[in-house]
Amino acid sequence: MRTSTTVANAFVQPLIDRYLRRLEDALSQSGFHGQFLLMQSSGGLISSFEYSRSLPCKLAQTDWPLVNEIYEELGAVALTTLKAARVRRGDTRIARRAEMRLAGQFHDIEVPVPSGELTAESASELSRSFQAEYQRRYHAVLPGYDVMILNWRLRAEGPEPVIRLRSPSSNGSGRPSEGTQKSASRAFKGVRSAYFPEAGGFVSTPVYDRYLLRTQTSLDGPAIVEERESTTVVGPGDRLMVDDQGNLRIAVAAG
Repeated sequence: MRTSTTVANAFVQPLIDRYLRRLEDALSQSGFHGQFLLMQSSGGLISSFEYSRSLPCKLAQTDWPLVNEIYEELGAVALTTLKAARVRRGDTRIARRAEMRLAGQFHDIEVPVPSGELTAESASELSRSFQAEYQRRYHAVLPGYDVMILNWRLRAEGPEPVIRLRSPSSNGSGRPSEGTQKSASRAFKGVRSAYFPEAGGFVSTPVYDRYLLRTQTSLDGPAIVEERESTTVVGPGDRLMVDDQGNLRIAVAAG
């Protein structure tokens, strides 16, 4: 199974890589300068602020001039993207890494790539970094296996954004816009019979509208909070609090 997966990945990955480069270039030429994101089938986003090129080979046989060309190209694309995002050159951070493995194995290990021009002497530093990380993960480096490099990666970052979240309270002061008791009363929808094993069976449980609960409102369980996307159940003895950002925080009773 591992062999078939490795063969399929080796065939498909370069094709996908070329397709995505053409797609991103076409978007850029059409005037799109935003962040290019891909949704994976397993969920999550891939950011184009991290770039890679495939060049599978044994470490000892690496074409270093070609690798330098790859990093020069990736760096130029990354800086252009950050410039379009209004990130100053002096605020840009570049990190380079290589995906490596022992020949015949399946799992990759990322190791840092030295800055500056890469030469045949860089192989020794990459090999030491790989062996150190391999040793850290698996406690022993297998002898007699060639070290391979599959992908060369470059990550370009700007400064961390400063995010100031505003309270969802209607008066904009960061304080509750009304008394918490009044908020709970307004959000009350009725009573429903709900089963709680810790209470020994069904319990008459108040139901609340999530959208009418203001900040700093607290509810003692048992309680049910309804919204369009979800339902929150507060067990007997638990206590729910709406924090300053509108999140529901539940203090679970001991035992």
